[in-house]
Amino acid sequence: MNVIPPLDVHWVWHTHMLSPLHYQEDCEKLCGKTIDHKLLSSDEIQKRYESSVRAWDSFCGPEPYDFLASSAPSPTYKSKCGYDIAAAVQRQRNFNYQVSLPHYTSTKFLSDAVKRYIQFLLLKQTYSDQFLTPCYDFDIVWHTHQVHPLNYLRDCTAIFGSLLKHDDTVNDRTKGSKLLKGEALTKKLWATHFEEPFWRRGCMFRQVSALVSLSLC
Repeated sequence: MNVIPPLDVHWVWHTHMLSPLHYQEDCEKLCGKTIDHKLLSSDEIQKRYESSVRAWDSFCGPEPYDFLASSAPSPTYKSKCGYDIAAAVQRQRNFNYQVSLPHYTSTKFLSDAVKRYIQFLLLKQTYSDQFLTPCYDFDIVWHTHQVHPLNYLRDCTAIFGSLLKHDDTVNDRTKGSKLLKGEALTKKLWATHFEEPFWRRGCMFRQVSALVSLSLC
């Protein structure tokens, strides 16, 4: 990825990739192939910044590369994607709040999360007809896997025979909901297969942030 997108565009792209089936369908419909992506370091992003701005300016004309909150509203645009990316962006704001804690930058914490993610994939492979839910520590690892679309497709095909769906629309936490039933089943299967707790300290749902709640009003 020699040309990097503006930060706001990159965030929307990131969110689109978190629905891998829709992302693949939309890419093939609009571009004829799945557009790959990889995470870059801050230094790599900085090195590509100037050339990316030039490429953007030559293609997008007066639309500025860097987002300006004071810019006039863009003309009404009708997306050609089959996925409601705008709604997905709102949902991911809450996910980011859940994982925006200091320990999510710990190498040891993330290393353990990767191990737990692999265990989760094994459960998904064994119980492919069941709705299983991740814990936040390895859900962020799952997200990271998905934002490398071609690698994710390759790995899922090897493990499951096809892309593994990721659905962030299941958020109802009322008694008897699909989400809570899935959590209970995952917790039970996890203890049976791995003989360790499914839940991990610092990885529990901590309600919706006030800012996210206000933005959804």
